[in-house]
Amino acid sequence: MTKGRLILALLPLMRRNRAAIAIASLLCFCCSPVSLIAYASMQAGDERELLPNTPIERELGSGEVHVYKITLGAATYLRLLITPRDINLQPQLIAPGGSENIGVPFFPNEKGTMFFSLVAESPGSYRLEIRATEDNAKAGRYEVKVEELRSATEQDRIRVAAEKAEGEGRTLANWALAEQERQGIAKYEEALALWRKLGENKGEMRTLSFLTTKYRQIGEPQTAFEYARQGIQIAQTLGDRYQEANLTIALGVLYKSSGENQKALDTFNQARQLFKNLSARYGEAIAVSQIGLTLNRIGELQEALRYLEEALPVFSSLRDGRNECYTLNSMGQIHRALGDKQKGIEFQ
Repeated sequence: MTKGRLILALLPLMRRNRAAIAIASLLCFCCSPVSLIAYASMQAGDERELLPNTPIERELGSGEVHVYKITLGAATYLRLLITPRDINLQPQLIAPGGSENIGVPFFPNEKGTMFFSLVAESPGSYRLEIRATEDNAKAGRYEVKVEELRSATEQDRIRVAAEKAEGEGRTLANWALAEQERQGIAKYEEALALWRKLGENKGEMRTLSFLTTKYRQIGEPQTAFEYARQGIQIAQTLGDRYQEANLTIALGVLYKSSGENQKALDTFNQARQLFKNLSARYGEAIAVSQIGLTLNRIGELQEALRYLEEALPVFSSLRDGRNECYTLNSMGQIHRALGDKQKGIEFQ
């Protein structure tokens, strides 16, 4: 028997037999590919079973892979919730037999929380693998739990399709290539139609918000305007003032990009008041900085500086380096335009 075949023969024993693990590791070290070592290590690891009403919280170290088993019957609806505490995660949901990654993570918000939803087409043991996004990431904690597990309905199938389309759209739309970006937008349009079919207003609103930004970026402002207004109307119907404020910011950016500066100022001021009523400092700072940038466009330089100076400490305190740098750079340009070159250099 060759060494490679001997290793494969040992794999089924590895969970129960430490000697088998040691032999396989030695053989791998001597003659086998790194991928086989990783596979053996994963198979020998602590595979846990996920059960309803039993959340699991664990620490994930650099280079580790946590493996979970979920046993599903045919036509079963599964919804997993994964909540990172202080680490970025890259989960995979594997079909029975280990041949196919069937999971598309769905992010309903920007806090890193993600869902995996699935309608099992065939019974068997499904596997969830969780690893850190970066190979050299610091150890961090997360929680995983089965949020729903039951017989699937037609509504469940539509929801799974909507989440999958939105998840795939997010991945494609963030590519730098125009073709992939267009494909991502098409996926989001598909998700939008499914959320509407489902009557899921929050999903519809979230998708409209994303499409508003994307259509502005690819130079289709009229579609972006229409989607922004639809999103604001849904947010108002739901009483979701925070998303109403976010979409109002997006509408203001559209007005600014289209050269309608007074409408932009009015819209940003509306967004600022909405955020202020919610005591949302960061959102208010975004609105305030946009007011400053718009005033700069129309030549109101001193007023622009005043607004940017108001927003800057919020970005600094929240460690938002991107907006902090952009604000400092804009302030430097304004000081130069006012004739103070030295101060302009200091800010830039």
